[in-house]
Amino acid sequence: MNVSLENLTLGINILDRIWHPDTVFYNGQQSYLHSITSHNRFLRIAADGTVLFSQRLTIRATCVMHLENFPMDLQRCPLAFGSFAYSTDDVLYQWRYGPAASIELAPDLRLSQFDLVGFPLTNYTGVVKGGNTQYY
Repeated sequence: MNVSLENLTLGINILDRIWHPDTVFYNGQQSYLHSITSHNRFLRIAADGTVLFSQRLTIRATCVMHLENFPMDLQRCPLAFGSFAYSTDDVLYQWRYGPAASIELAPDLRLSQFDLVGFPLTNYTGVVKGGNTQYY
């Protein structure tokens, strides 16, 4: 019998025993990991060695707003994340399907006093103590 395993998905029990990225949201103010019926996270290892670590989070991020020209102003509110302790030599974050296809906004999204005119996705690598850090 010739059996081919393309992906191996590991459960939460294994996650605590192996290394996974120490992702931090730099401008995060409050966050929580979803765990309604079970912890919403998993690790998948592909046959080519690619590792996918995924978890469902809700993040409340801070955003400095400049309201000098309100209501005719334009605000930019980034969600900046990267590794807490590792440099780009150790950890690289990539959008799984490319930036444009990886973020999806709810079609019924409403902001009572604002119009969302876009959500550009960028990759930035900066220098912090200890080495280069990648930001999204």
